[in-house]
This record gives sequence, C-alpha cells and structure tokens, in this order.
Amino acid sequence: LNIKSSGINAEYGGAPPPPRMPGAPPAPGAPRVRRGPQLPDGVQKKKTYTGVTTKKLNWQCIPVKNIQKTTFWAKTRELDMESQDLFESLSEEFAAKVAKETGPALAVSKKRVKELKVIDPKASQNFGILLNSSLKGLTFEELRVLILKCDDSSLSPSVMESLLRFLPSGEDMASLRTLKDEYDELCTAEQFAFMLSNIPRIEPRLQAMVFKKKFYEEAKEIKPDLTYVIAACEELKTSEKFGKTLELILLIGNYMNSGSRNAESYGFKLNFLTKLQNTKAHDNRSNMLHFLANLLENRYPQWVNFKDDLRNLEKARRVSDDQLSKQLRGMKKSLNNLKKELEFHKNPESIDDRFGTEMNAFLKFANDEYEKLDATYTNMGKCVAEIISFYGEDPKKDKPRGILQRYCHLL
Repeated sequence: LNIKSSGINAEYGGAPPPPRMPGAPPAPGAPRVRRGPQLPDGVQKKKTYTGVTTKKLNWQCIPVKNIQKTTFWAKTRELDMESQDLFESLSEEFAAKVAKETGPALAVSKKRVKELKVIDPKASQNFGILLNSSLKGLTFEELRVLILKCDDSSLSPSVMESLLRFLPSGEDMASLRTLKDEYDELCTAEQFAFMLSNIPRIEPRLQAMVFKKKFYEEAKEIKPDLTYVIAACEELKTSEKFGKTLELILLIGNYMNSGSRNAESYGFKLNFLTKLQNTKAHDNRSNMLHFLANLLENRYPQWVNFKDDLRNLEKARRVSDDQLSKQLRGMKKSLNNLKKELEFHKNPESIDDRFGTEMNAFLKFANDEYEKLDATYTNMGKCVAEIISFYGEDPKKDKPRGILQRYCHLL
C-alpha cells in the first residue's frame, strides 16, 4: 500500500483526516459586492419607515431594471414633500383594523345566455321587405342604372349591404338569366333578382360601392382619434403637475407600505391609479382617492388642476387601438380588392357602366388618404410605446386604451 498517498494511518487503522474548514466570513464593515441591476446616477434613495400601522397600498413595484435615466421614476423627489403631519393624517385616516371573519360569500348565479322558380321563399321574402321599404319609389330600371353608374346618392351603405346579403348564389343567378323569355311570368321578387343577375359582376361591384361610401366617414372618424392619442401622450410626458401628483402618491405608498414587500419602491405600475379608492379609511366612509384629492386641494393647490394640462386625455382614452387597427386593415384589404376588380372593367359593355371611371378616381384619392392615416397610426404607436416606457412599464404588454384609462382615472 502507498500509505503516504492514501492518507490513512496504516498502523492504527485510523479514520481519514477531517475536511478543511470553510473560509472565514468577511470582516465587519468590509465592502460587499453589489449584484443585480444598478440604478442610474442621481436617483433619490428611498427611505425606510418603521412603526407604521396603516393599511397597505397594493401596488405593483416597477422593477429596478426598468428605472432608466429617461424614465419618470428616475427623477422623482417625493421625499421633498415629506412631513410629520401628513404621516399623522395617514395613520389616523387609514389605521389598520383586525380583519373580522365573515361567512362564505353568496354565489352569484350567472345568467345563461341561451343562446318560385329559382330563388327560395326566404330570399323572396327578404327581397319583398327591401322593395317595400328602403327601395320603395325606385323602379328596377332606375336601380339598375344607379348601380351601373356607381351612383350611391340614393343608396345607403345599409341598403347595399342588404342587397349583398340577399343576392342569390352564382348558380341561381345563372338560372335566372335563362328566364328572359319568361320574365312576365315571374313573381316580383324573382323579377328583381333577374334584374340584379344581369348586372356584370354585381357582387364585387356592390362591395366596392359600399367601401367607397363608408371610406369618407371612416377616415373622418379615424383622423381625430389618432390626433387625440398623440397629443395626450405628449401632455402626460410634459405635465409637471401630473408628475408631482404621482410623486406624492409614491411618498404616501412607501410610508404606508413600511415593512411590506412593496416598501421602498422606486415607482409603481400605473394600474394602481384605478385602485386608489379600494383603500378605505378606518370608518369606511372615504378612501385614498378622497384623501389624495383633499391633500392636493388644501396643501398643494398649485397641482390640483393637473387635469387642465391633460386636455386630450379624456377623448384619447376612448380610442380603441384594436378598432383602429381593424379599420385600417379593412381599408387596405378593400383597396387591394378594388384594384384587382378594376382589371375586369377596362371595356364596359354598357354606356351607363361608369364603374371603371368612378372607381379609378376614387382609388387614387383613397390610396393617398390611407397612406397618411397609416403613417399617423404608426406614429401614434411609437408615442404610446414611449409614454409606457417613460413610466417604467413594458410597451409590449399594454395597449393605448388600457394605459390611457389608468392615467385618466385620476381626473
């Protein structure tokens, strides 16, 4: 045996030597290596409060890694507003209570939503209703010429959409066209269907007319919506009064959350603004939103009218990004369909057929308008992403309507 290399006392059969002792701990006061995200220079250190017995504000902290030089939370100076009488008011108004046991909540029952020779009788009935209401007073020939000329002066989008819904199938229209010699024997509804079947490419023609009629109104609605959101984002970024109000909420929350996981926060997610009223006073007659309003009115009157800086916010919060996106996608699809359809109208069969002339002129105008709207929509998205990032949140996880509603809640 290689006794020396084995490390075993061969003579006495002793146990192996004890393991090496770990290194000594660092001396008291020795500097520790900081790990994790670092805060930018100039960020105000948050204060630790002790002995606080108020209710807690249940906000979500902005992660330290999200605090960048350009974010709002990197510049907050809420400790400048600190005062003993403010903390005494909070301690008195929002004193914590011992929770009382309550019985099980009553289950809320959810209300269940329970959910002719050629044409069929249902189609005949639909045509009859249309002819006796929206199209009353127009002869079949007058309607035919209106459609050929793309003259929508007497045709609303809803009427044209009804015509599209009630159109017979391609097979049925082909059958109707064979009944020219039997026209007088057809019922009124089938005579009407026969007239429609003899208009070249009736379905895409009506679709194009509906698109043209709606385009002007949709573009008119979209433009101000985009402007409201862009303007509101700029106001939220530049309003000193709104910023000071957020700093005041940060101070109050850090005081009240003393000793909890949400203490010493550098910022909070702004969905908390919609929950201010959830923190009730000890008597349950008022809440944190009331307290904040009174505090601004009595101690910081120079900030209380911060809503005057946010004039576009109320209108902007009603704007649905999903709806705007859907409208613009629909416009683009319809423009592409119209461009393809115009290939079939280069040599019209009738002198009354003005589809090519009318729709070519419209297509040029509509394309230009769409490009402007799409560019403004892209700019709106950038503005919203910037304002979300400005307040330390993730633009990929939020949409304009949600984020603007949170800001607007304070108004």
